[in-house]
Amino acid sequence: MAAVPLLYEHHARELAARLIDKQHHHHGLVVSTLHVHLGERHCLEVSVLRGQAEEVRHLGDELLATKGVLHGEVTLTSGEGAFNRWR
Repeated sequence: MAAVPLLYEHHARELAARLIDKQHHHHGLVVSTLHVHLGERHCLEVSVLRGQAEEVRHLGDELLATKGVLHGEVTLTSGEGAFNRWR
């Protein structure tokens, strides 16, 4: 599992479309995406990813490397299987 928050300028040319294309290309990894308008210029998008760690990390890094993304990070955590062992 991973959470990938991205901060970007709303008017960056076709950035939202490029991010959506990347997510669609890896549709099996994307659980959900939240889009928040922070003001007139900036947006926050948070994607929740689920899958093999290397695939999730790769997609997160690919989203972060998209031209126009100002800030973000990939935060990995364990999936449900790891928490079931705690019982």
